[in-house]
Amino acid sequence: MGKRRNRKSSATSKATAEVADEEKWTYDPSTYDFFFELNSEWPCLTFDLLNEESDAQINPPFSLAFLSGTQADKPHKNQILLGKVSNMHKRRSKTEGESDDSSDDDDDDDDEKEPKFHSYIAKHHGTVNRIRAAPQREASLAALWSDTGVFEFIRYGAPSALESSLPKDNWIQTLQNYQDPAGEGYAVSWSSLSAGHLLCGNCAGYIRWWQPSTETASTFVLDLQPFQGHQASVEDLQWSPVEPTVFVSCSVDQSIRFWDTRLGKHNALAMERAHSSDINVLSWNPIDTHLLVSGDDEGIFQVWDLRTVSSSKEQSTSPVAKFQFHKGPIVAIEWSPFESSSLVCASGDGKISFWDLSLEADQDEESEQLMDEKWKDIPPQLLFLHEGQTEPKDVHWHSQVPGLMMSTGANGFHIFKPENI
Repeated sequence: MGKRRNRKSSATSKATAEVADEEKWTYDPSTYDFFFELNSEWPCLTFDLLNEESDAQINPPFSLAFLSGTQADKPHKNQILLGKVSNMHKRRSKTEGESDDSSDDDDDDDDEKEPKFHSYIAKHHGTVNRIRAAPQREASLAALWSDTGVFEFIRYGAPSALESSLPKDNWIQTLQNYQDPAGEGYAVSWSSLSAGHLLCGNCAGYIRWWQPSTETASTFVLDLQPFQGHQASVEDLQWSPVEPTVFVSCSVDQSIRFWDTRLGKHNALAMERAHSSDINVLSWNPIDTHLLVSGDDEGIFQVWDLRTVSSSKEQSTSPVAKFQFHKGPIVAIEWSPFESSSLVCASGDGKISFWDLSLEADQDEESEQLMDEKWKDIPPQLLFLHEGQTEPKDVHWHSQVPGLMMSTGANGFHIFKPENI
């Protein structure tokens, strides 16, 4: 299930997953602080973690809350799920001399440390392509794209109240929806600097800008003229973490484009052939804000220094780092909110990888690994490999607990914390 590289020393851990047969992996608990699975009635292509009421989670038990949407076999069977997982404790290490036979007291203690799951489910017509929650904690707002071509704004109830027995009628409410005449889309981004400002991109290549019409952001106004420049589907976009009028987008047309809402509806800068295949996802570094990462259909992800982006058509911009480790499309990528050099990447090859780009190859370690065939293709920046998620679709860092992750795929949700992250 997990393979790890020790971040703190040049020694490489050989604690790998045990293969039960050619396709089934068994969970090796020594590689995780904890690992839990959640199953849903239908697979979910997308989810987003929610900002909870507390300001910090320093010590266990930990908790997380999330919004997700399903991909059912019939449009009317789909759902939006508001969930909370609480009482998450780290794996208890066995002390020296402790027997395998646990006492009744230990069993009772383990029972008390089992995670708890509470949820609210609302019906939804159509597969949810992507869902994203507003970053402002007090907003309780989210937006989603459906495969029916409808873009929706919703409001959800407080995740902490899911654990109570009080009635939860209309706990997820649709505030507004828009049938896009150009069809469905995937790209959604809320601004972290301008509350209620949102961008969405569709498969026709248009980017639409929504702004709140009231202080409470209960309704939104669409700018009638879309941003135009992409020649194919806009797959992902993101507002700048430091400039309230600037955002970036990527597309099936293999380009990355930079926009400024003050300069009209055409891009300010463009990297026309940033990748040699469809660009599926990107992430703007929230700490070192001059760094951007993008991932494509060939399993390649590239890191860009925005200080070197050229506006000249004759002078192309080159990435500062390029990694071709995955064997399937990059379907999700995200910088760590805690360390500027760390990121997580999910791929269609069934692997979720963790990277620290500040690491360099150690000569002694390289010599050791050259003699071991299974390590020869492992980059020194790769810290951990999570496997067992069938067809991963989305992955996110917990904003309060370093190293705590959640992912979704065809076989449900994984919640885990690698031991070395």
